[in-house]
Amino acid sequence: MLDGNVRYDRNKFADPANVDFSKYDRINYAFFQPDLDANIFGTDEWADPQLLWGPYDYNPQEQNCAYHKISEGIIARAHAVGTEVMPSIGGWTLSDNFPTIAASDTLRRKFAQNCVKLITEYGFDGIDIDWEYPAYEDHSGTPADTENFTLFLQAIRDALDVLGQSTGRFYGLTAALPCGPDKIEKIQVEKITNILTELNLMSYDLHGAFDVLTGINAPMFDQGWTDKSKRWSVHGCVNNYVDRGVPLAKMNLGLPFYGRSFRKATGMKQVHSGPDDINFHLDEGSPQYFNIVKALGRMTTYRHEKTQTQYAVFNDGQRGLFIMQIREGCTASSFGRYQEICLTTATHP
Repeated sequence: MLDGNVRYDRNKFADPANVDFSKYDRINYAFFQPDLDANIFGTDEWADPQLLWGPYDYNPQEQNCAYHKISEGIIARAHAVGTEVMPSIGGWTLSDNFPTIAASDTLRRKFAQNCVKLITEYGFDGIDIDWEYPAYEDHSGTPADTENFTLFLQAIRDALDVLGQSTGRFYGLTAALPCGPDKIEKIQVEKITNILTELNLMSYDLHGAFDVLTGINAPMFDQGWTDKSKRWSVHGCVNNYVDRGVPLAKMNLGLPFYGRSFRKATGMKQVHSGPDDINFHLDEGSPQYFNIVKALGRMTTYRHEKTQTQYAVFNDGQRGLFIMQIREGCTASSFGRYQEICLTTATHP
């Protein structure tokens, strides 16, 4: 399963006309947002319909009642080659209302029905929930979220099944799930596994300038220092879910095409001065892949064998860690011997 994420504010990089949708099994369009009354809205009333349905068509001769060039939108282009499209609801900045919705049976059912409306309005193939994270206090989470998250997902699943009975189709339900062991513990993994079609593991942002010491954004294996010494890695995350009964076939790994940078540090496990917003000021210290490529000429690259991850140090003492992000300047030649990743997710400029 190759699941591509397209954000509404990246239309210049992921214009539907520039994407070969046949390379993907599914496109997740991010983000839609819930309010406290369980209504669901797009985050950009101008961009969302034009990207999903196609650009506005003001030609009256076309007799297009929807005023969109439907064939040029993400949904039509994806469906034409057998690729699914799902809306991602939530995200890091839009998850604060989930605890309130999930705590109420009435609001859960209302939200589920609004998911059905979203599917029928746009022609989506299912729903992707991106609640970051159940029981996470900084995003209004409470301990009750652990059980309520399961009930919340079940309500959506039930509503999608009813819709499927009337249309003769199956509608998928996926969720973006954490890799941090502390957050996995607050989810009833054993139960939601039977509710979800697939689990999208957020195997990135495991380490960054938010930590005391420098570390790898998405290490393949545990780096082994600070309180994040065990299972804070891609390998550790997968095993954590496997131990809770999730089949490997139901898991999708997140591949970040961006980096995490550190200022005033020249190696691993070092004290730093925050994100490197000097060399990567346009990215606020989290450089997109194409900006990393531009900077490589001023950097020395290394490989951290324990985590099996590449990183680089600026020759003037500034430093940055990097992996790639799907929509930010991917070309086959730019990946070197890892070009099969790019070829699989190729876009055409």
